[in-house]
Amino acid sequence: MKMMQSGFLCGAVLLLAACGFNEPASRGLTDPVPLNLAGPAATAQAEAETVLALPRFAVRSIQVRAPRELSVSEANSYKPRADIVWRGDAFGNRHAQVEAIALAGASLGTEEMQAGVPVDLEIELRRFHALTEKARYSAPFGTEFEFEAIVTLRDAETGAMIGAPRYVKRDFPAASGREALAEEARGITQKTVITQNFGQMIRDELSRPIWMTAEEFAALSAVPAPESPAL
Repeated sequence: MKMMQSGFLCGAVLLLAACGFNEPASRGLTDPVPLNLAGPAATAQAEAETVLALPRFAVRSIQVRAPRELSVSEANSYKPRADIVWRGDAFGNRHAQVEAIALAGASLGTEEMQAGVPVDLEIELRRFHALTEKARYSAPFGTEFEFEAIVTLRDAETGAMIGAPRYVKRDFPAASGREALAEEARGITQKTVITQNFGQMIRDELSRPIWMTAEEFAALSAVPAPESPAL
């Protein structure tokens, strides 16, 4: 069956769900949706019999890495041209500092992800832009925190990759000028806001449907659902 347009694809998904696609009773997936793609224009992904699924994850460990080749700027301009801009800690190893912030954020964002497929989460930072002193205190408006990362999930038992690595890019509003001063008076620092926002970014990403091979889908479907606590 060929997919003629996106609207037809949506209908096919609903039809499969309505017809009672057979799923194992115990699984680590939330409403997995299989899409059998075929036809002369089928991609390599389709030829590998991929499915689109929405797994639930139990995050067992988190690793964050900021490759040392990422550039760092200490220039006090509005927006330095560099991969890492961070001034919320004393001058030092900026790579290690942003790794610690991202780890704290990812831990916060996944702290409630304790039911589902046991996974190890790997995050490779590609861009981490906070505000310089100049932007923080003199920019009138329109300032942002900018993040880019590669997110990879691995089966906590086998180490096998779950789906493909995901490129994640997110910009968040950042307080500046009087608003920044008001936040700091309440104990809200750049680190506070970035930790929360980075955690939200990771939580959102792990809540999105992902493509996986039929083999991966079958393996995840076999994961027993977590036991309910005894009453």
